[in-house]
Amino acid sequence: LMRFAAVRRWARTARRGFSCMGEERGVKRRVDVQIDVTEKEREIFDIVKAAIKHHNLKTTVRVAGGWVRDKVLGRESDDIDLALDDTTGEEFAGKIVEYLSLSGQSGKVSGVGVVQTNPDQSKHLA
Repeated sequence: LMRFAAVRRWARTARRGFSCMGEERGVKRRVDVQIDVTEKEREIFDIVKAAIKHHNLKTTVRVAGGWVRDKVLGRESDDIDLALDDTTGEEFAGKIVEYLSLSGQSGKVSGVGVVQTNPDQSKHLA
């Protein structure tokens, strides 16, 4: 198992303390977190970093969502959400696919799907 730098950056932020649910308002707790990533997760993160470098992107990519929660809790997770600061997910995925194709790794992705916003069924996505 290996650690991923961006997640460690998040963990350092968490170590500064946060308000725990159920505690008195304003009470801070120190949290020491070590997040271990699997070899497959490391491979994914390495591909993302290599694609950013290949395309000379200035995009900041952060790992977010349930994957981070699960890792902090010591659980396995198979769903990695990436938050991007200056591009859409669809555009970024296209850059990843292009990088994989140019580097002879096109078999690592079968396609890119886009989930359209449906405010009637997914209010949180609107």
